[in-house]
Amino acid sequence: MDPILKWHLEALFTKSPKSLPDSAPPPIEFWRQHGIAPYLYELGLELPSSWQKALHALVQPAAIAEGLSANLLSQTFDAFQRAGLKVLVVKGAALAQMLYPKPYTRVRCDADLWIKPENRAEVDALLRQSGWLIKPTLTGELVRHQQIYLHEDPFGHTHQLDLHWSLFDRPALRPKFDFDSFYARSMEMPGWAVRVPNWSDHFLILLMHLGGHHANQVRLIWLLDLWLMRQKLDNESRQKLQSQCSKRPLSLYADPPLQYLAFLEGERLDFPEIKPSPEWQRVWDDLTSLSLPQKLVYLKELACPSRVYMQNRYDPSGQKGLLSLYLLRWRRALAYLRRR
Repeated sequence: MDPILKWHLEALFTKSPKSLPDSAPPPIEFWRQHGIAPYLYELGLELPSSWQKALHALVQPAAIAEGLSANLLSQTFDAFQRAGLKVLVVKGAALAQMLYPKPYTRVRCDADLWIKPENRAEVDALLRQSGWLIKPTLTGELVRHQQIYLHEDPFGHTHQLDLHWSLFDRPALRPKFDFDSFYARSMEMPGWAVRVPNWSDHFLILLMHLGGHHANQVRLIWLLDLWLMRQKLDNESRQKLQSQCSKRPLSLYADPPLQYLAFLEGERLDFPEIKPSPEWQRVWDDLTSLSLPQKLVYLKELACPSRVYMQNRYDPSGQKGLLSLYLLRWRRALAYLRRR
């Protein structure tokens, strides 16, 4: 195992790493890649002075950004409450408030909100009135269930909000995550006019998100999320989750992050080299969950997204024709499938 990774695993998950020589250079790029500098700084470990200085330089802007983001999100959540709209905050923005010693120690690039599908128009209008602007993204009722909004504050800092009317784009997963059911079991986020999923539901969301979107990418901040939230679960909740995640389609997504947890909890000796479930299995589950007309629409939306999305994704300068952009997308998709 890479010695830098090994030291940080010990520091984050046992809080008793081996001492470092004063000459050891601070791994700044590693901290940035894994989003752990503020949390590591807050642990108060004995570190070389060069590490302390480098961490402090990274922590200051993170703490300032957190204050600006918290103020903007608080105003947005208050507006939702006044309008009587049900919203759940999920992933990083919720975990920062609920799990971490201080919110700024959970580094993140956006805030994820989950709403009822039928409230999309009303929520969109409220966000626009509050100064949020839409960022062009992939569209299609069967392949995309979120919209990205951006907001620039008076200090020039750009904030991002991801609005989900379904937490997952995969058709096989969507029926498993019904907003009304999750909202009925939700809990308040202390100090905020908004709610978050309960610990068990939120843990399942994290498993599906990491296994579905980031199975090939390991960031220590994501493992910290799982590690800290796992400690909130009682034995009954753990057994129930284990049973849920042993069956398809959930098992296709839950296995990679659960392998990392098994390592962190000492149930396996080697740090996992994850091989996600084959893409064809996931696509098969998606297609079998749809009717024949929906299958055709789903495949069409995947293959031929809107012109706005294609230009924003592949040709921001607007110099290429739409057909050439579609050909580029199809070539990349075929190359991806061959690799998987």
